[in-house]
Amino acid sequence: MLSEAPGIDWEDILDKFSSYEGTIRGFCKENNISVHQIDYRRSILVFQFSPRRR
Repeated sequence: MLSEAPGIDWEDILDKFSSYEGTIRGFCKENNISVHQIDYRRSILVFQFSPRRR
């Protein structure tokens, strides 16, 4: 398993991403994260708040 970069405030990153109007790649490049990292974090949120989970 890959270790996660320390010090990344994912709540802040995802908040910025929600209002970003460019591409995912552009956002990730500007914030020094990989596309995989943001996709993974977004999928965790979708899973946590899905109706099946409740």
